[in-house]
Amino acid sequence: ANDMAPKVGRLQHLVLTAIKDAGPSGRTTNEVAELLDIDRGSIQPRTSELKAFGFIEDSRLRRLNANGKKAIVWIAVRGTTNG
Repeated sequence: ANDMAPKVGRLQHLVLTAIKDAGPSGRTTNEVAELLDIDRGSIQPRTSELKAFGFIEDSRLRRLNANGKKAIVWIAVRGTTNG
């Protein structure tokens, strides 16, 4: 374990695992929320935190959400561990 790595909370861990499990296809915030059956409002801040930690990144792909808006497709950064 890398002592310099940020500590990942329970919800961050769930979000990171959901994104990692999607592989190169990635997942949008809404897709993660639906998969985990957790409100999107609880998931969105976790994706921002995981991005800031360097665990996930914008794949540059976009998928339409249920509301018709284009959403970032998040992918795990190579070599990321689950903290």
